[in-house]
Amino acid sequence: MSYDLYVNYPCNHKDDVYKIVNNPDLVIPIRIALLAGALGKYSRVKEHARTGTHKQGGYKSLIFATNPVKSPYTREVIVKEKQRMERLGLWKPAVPDFAALPSYSAFFHFQFTLATPYISRDDEIFHICDNPVRKDKVFKVPSVAGGSWKGNLGWTAKRLLVLRWEEDHDPKELAEGRLRLSLLFGNEKDEQYLDRLEPADKAQEAAHLFRAMLKERFDYYSEEIKSYAGCLYFYPTFFDRIGLELINPHERITRAGKRPIYIECVPPGATGYFSLLYAPHVDISEDTAREDLALIAESLRELMLRYGFAAKKSSGFGEAEDEIKEGKIVTNGGQWQVSRLSSLAGEVCHVRWS
Repeated sequence: MSYDLYVNYPCNHKDDVYKIVNNPDLVIPIRIALLAGALGKYSRVKEHARTGTHKQGGYKSLIFATNPVKSPYTREVIVKEKQRMERLGLWKPAVPDFAALPSYSAFFHFQFTLATPYISRDDEIFHICDNPVRKDKVFKVPSVAGGSWKGNLGWTAKRLLVLRWEEDHDPKELAEGRLRLSLLFGNEKDEQYLDRLEPADKAQEAAHLFRAMLKERFDYYSEEIKSYAGCLYFYPTFFDRIGLELINPHERITRAGKRPIYIECVPPGATGYFSLLYAPHVDISEDTAREDLALIAESLRELMLRYGFAAKKSSGFGEAEDEIKEGKIVTNGGQWQVSRLSSLAGEVCHVRWS
């Protein structure tokens, strides 16, 4: 007997597919990984590994169910791993100890429900599905990385800044807005885009003013601006179910459907926890902290309800329902309950610090 898993469970024929899919000794993520052995085979074997038949299933039978809660992957993998992660304190982040945090720190936390499917791209290259959703490396549950949250929220905040710029073209307001976003999210990643806004003369004036403000804030004495971290810290999100989306491209001439493309997703109705820590690492006033929280809350509302946070978000993927559970904003002065994403920005006005 070989100790190589792929040697022991080849996927060269249709019978191999069924032996792998129906093997109770293998956990489902391993079965799916073994089905990738069909990628280099004839198209019929490959398609059987993906979809199976109406009697015997392939990869699709492990992931898809009319009710996503009842799919084998959800029942046998996500439910069990969720219980394990809850015991480890990973599924739902705990409120941090504010005694160890800077002044005017705040913690946003809520459970949201997907209104539209969430799709993303996993790091796994060798996979039987063309578009597997991102999963945690250890627990194999669908997830959104903290870095992904940071990128999406930063993009939304920048989008709101550009919309305000298009209304009044105020260089000072744009420069101050860029400085605030830089302090929240860290170094700008697409500064050339903001430098090229129209009208060009005012955008360049704002760019010079912004860099002067940045150098003054960090006491830079050279033209080179060093890397710096923002004061927002994002926690990963884990979802409680998985599903499949189907795209069926058509021939331009005959209008007949070609080979369907399966896309792993987190289906509507799935829930996950969003958690964000605001911990300013420079001395700021209470008014500045409140303005920061207002910007964060506004950006969160627009991200979740309008723009979405998934791949292909321009097509409506990755939007959340307005109603949330366990919503709260926590500081060292108490906590304030929030029941809707649309009211998040208004609740920031009531936040206090001790």
